This record gives sequence, structure tokens and C-alpha cells, in this order.
Amino acid sequence: MCVDTILRNKLYERGMHCLLDKILPLVRTESSRYMALRALSTITHHGGAAIRKDIARQTTSALLPLWLASLDLRTILKVVIYPVVRCTSLGGIIRLHRKNSEVDIPPLQERMMDYGLQNCDTFLTLSTSRDFQKAMMDSIKDRNLGLKLAEYILRTEFSIAEGVFQSQDPRSGKIEVGDLGLPFTRWVDALPPCARAIRMGGTPKEEDLADILDIKYHILKQRISNAVELARKGLKRTPDQAYFYYAITLSADHVEGLRAAKKGLKCKHITPFVRFQLMQRAVEHAGDMVIRILQDSPAVGKAKWEEGIAFLMSALDDTKVFVDEAPPDNRHMNTVLYWYILLTITINGPNLSTDLRELQASPLSPSVTHDDNFCRAIDIEAPKTNLRLGQETVVKYYTTAAADFGTVIAKASSEEDRLKTVSHEKLEDDLAA
Repeated sequence: MCVDTILRNKLYERGMHCLLDKILPLVRTESSRYMALRALSTITHHGGAAIRKDIARQTTSALLPLWLASLDLRTILKVVIYPVVRCTSLGGIIRLHRKNSEVDIPPLQERMMDYGLQNCDTFLTLSTSRDFQKAMMDSIKDRNLGLKLAEYILRTEFSIAEGVFQSQDPRSGKIEVGDLGLPFTRWVDALPPCARAIRMGGTPKEEDLADILDIKYHILKQRISNAVELARKGLKRTPDQAYFYYAITLSADHVEGLRAAKKGLKCKHITPFVRFQLMQRAVEHAGDMVIRILQDSPAVGKAKWEEGIAFLMSALDDTKVFVDEAPPDNRHMNTVLYWYILLTITINGPNLSTDLRELQASPLSPSVTHDDNFCRAIDIEAPKTNLRLGQETVVKYYTTAAADFGTVIAKASSEEDRLKTVSHEKLEDDLAA
């Protein structure tokens, strides 16, 4: 009757499932096992989904002991014990070095995701490049090109791309520079006319944006002195414009550059890009001033000595903030890290272990030990700058030097605590005044 689908379903609904309670005990008896299994096979073969589920649910407990009884446990143990021993040995080897192991550094993508992908320099540069090209394509009908470009300049360093308007000659098929009736053909050259257009608009609030366009143009053309001069004039009108301070930090004058960086960092309205640029420039200027002042070997306790130590500690504070808060893919991260390592060793040298394990245990350790990974990720070799080579030399020979001259350094540092009289907070307030 099980072959009949309609009859099968009616029988199951009206109590055929009770029949299973009578068949299953027969499975456990050897004399009736064959006929019971055959009956279950027939019912399963012709049964629907509901019947099969019921049979599977009730027969598993009955068939499991039979299946276990058929197994050769000796053979199973022999087959299992070999991979178990291998896995256990491998686990032992991995755990062998747990005491001296170091925390694994998160992958680059994970670090960027933790920071916020949309806030990373790579994303900002790519998105700004897209927005810039779209703005240039729309410049014929859009009269707000200058305002857009000023926004992009405050967003990322590589905001203005090189490019020209091109068109294909219908006769020769050659790609030629197109003349669209605009006051510029190269995209970079759009900055001065856009600045003039903003000034002609006569809106006082937009005058700073016009100066920002001109300053960026001078920077792109390597006319830093012109950019600095224009920034000084702009500050007389708007003392709270951080980008003007950033332009001044690009000058070779360390005193003026550091003072401008500290003032710019105190501005209320500042974009993340400008903030970290000012911080990076502050580290550069302060670090160079420290080297110049301390190389003159001023007497301990004199004004010049205290000034140099204050600059030293100010630069170290800025490096910590930069490494901790700047995007992990910031292109100045390597340089700031080199300063961080050198300044940390300079200030805390006698208190550091000879293997510099404090740098590894620092919260900034992921950046300190993997500063070149972003360069490798985009197949770029990190440049061997003078600062980089100097930092590598100090780290490479520090252990040996500490062993050879440790007693001399300890004796010198114990004679007088040279940092107690220094107030770099007052120095920063004076610079930002």
C-alpha cells in the first residue's frame, strides 16, 4: 500500500506512525532484523518528507548501537593516534615560546578600518581626486569652481592634480589640448583665475579662500617665499586661519616656522589635514632647533640649555600625539616616527633598557615597528633619508654603546637632574602667544 501516494499519506495521518513503534523493537532481534529493516526501507523509499523525518528520528537510537558494534576500535585508535600526536607536538612547539613572544601587529587594512577608512589619507586622496576631476569637467557650466578647489585644498595635500583639457582631432585622430574658452588650459593654472573670480565676487568671508588658492598655487610652483608672504598678509586680516600658519611653516626659518605651527594648532576652525600638517612641521622645526642649540654645548642651567631641552620635550609630545592620532597611512608618519625614536632615546636614555624594549611595549609600538609596511603595500621603497639612517644607526648600536659607556652615562646623569627646571609648557604658550 505504500506505493499508493494518496493512501500512504492518509495512513500516516491516521496512525501509521504508531506502526513504527512495533517495527523498531524487531530491529534489535537478530531473527526479525532483516524483515524489519526491509519494511523500514520500503516505507522510506515510498514515503514523503514527513514520514522520512519520523523514521530517521526514531531509528537513529536503535541503529546507533548496531553501527558502533560493527566498528573495529583497535583499527580506529591506530588511525587516529598518529595525527593526534602530530597535532599535539605542533601545539607544543607553538606554545614553547609563549613567554618571550610578542603581540602580533594588526594588518594594515585592519589598522585603517579601526581608524576609520574614510578618514585615512589614501581614501581622502582618491575621493578628492575624483571630486577634483569632476569639478574640472563641470567648470564650463559651473561658476563655483574656486570654492570647490579651496575645499579640496583644505582636505588633503594632493588635492590639485596635473592635467589638461584634451580633445580628439576629427581629421587626424590625434589627441590635442582643447581650447574651451577658459582662462586656463592646464588644471593647475586654474587656481589664480579662480582666486580673482572669488575676489571680484566681493564676499568678505570668501577672501580667505581666494588667498588659499593663490598660496596653494605658489606651493605647487615651488615659490615658497611668495606663499609665506601672502600668508602673512592674510593673517593680518584673519588671525584664526590655520592654513595661513601652515604656509608659513614651510619656510626655512625654524623660529618663525615653529611659532606659526604652534599658533595654527590653537586655531578653533581647523581641518584634520591642516592640523596634522602643522603638527608634523612643528616636530621638524623643533627637532632641528634642538640639534642646533645643543650642538653649541651651552652650560647646564643656562637659558639656552633650558630652551633646547624645552624644544626637545615639546617635539616629543607632538610626535606622540601625531603617531597616536594621525591616519596610519599618513605620508609623514615615517619621519615623525624617526623623530619619536631619537627623541625618546635622547630624553629617557639612562632609564631605558639596553635592548630598547620600552619602545616595543609602547602603545605606539604597531606604528614604530611597522612604519614601512604601507610603503611595501604600494610597492614603494621607503627613502633612506638622513634622519632614517641616523635613527637606524642609533637603534643598531645602542645596546653595544650602552654596555661600553653605561657607567659614564649613569654617573653624568646622577650628578644633576637636567630636566627638572625645564617648562616646555611655558615655552609652547610663549610660541603661540
